[in-house]
Amino acid sequence: METEKMGQIYQNIGTKLDEMIPDKWEKIYLYGEILDDSREIYFYFKESRKKEIVYGHDIPCRYNVDKRIYRQLLRELTRDIVGLYNEYKENNEEVWTNLTFILDNKGKFNIKYNYDDVLNCGFSAGERQIIWEYEILNIEPKDEEYREMMQKYLEIKK
Repeated sequence: METEKMGQIYQNIGTKLDEMIPDKWEKIYLYGEILDDSREIYFYFKESRKKEIVYGHDIPCRYNVDKRIYRQLLRELTRDIVGLYNEYKENNEEVWTNLTFILDNKGKFNIKYNYDDVLNCGFSAGERQIIWEYEILNIEPKDEEYREMMQKYLEIKK
C-alpha cells in the first residue's frame, strides 16, 4: 500500500538526485538495496548533451565536485531510501530487498520493487550490480570473468 509519506520520500529522492548531478540530464537510473546489516546505493544518469550514461559515483572526478560534498549528499540520499524502506515495512506485509527508481527530466518516475533473497541468490554485491547494469542499462560486462558470470546468470534465468 502506498502512503502519502512514501510519495514525499519519492519526491525527496528525485530532488536529491537532481542536486547531486552537476550537469543537465535526461534520465536517472538508481539501484537501492537495503538489508538488515548493509545498504547499497548507486545510480547512473544519461547526460542531455552527449547522451552518455555516467556512473554517479564518478561525479567527483568527472565534474570536479568536492568528494566530501558528494558523500554528504549520498548519505542524505541513503537516508531517504532507508526511510522509504521503513515506511514500506510499516505498511506492507512483504518487504522489498532492492528497488530500481527511474526518473526522467520532466519529473516522471517509475519504481520497481524486488523481493528476492539477494543474500542467497548465489551472486555477490558486485555481480548483482553488473546484472542490474546489464538488465536496466544494457551495459555488457567488459571483463571476461564477469561475461562468464553473466552467461551463468542468463542460463539460470531461462
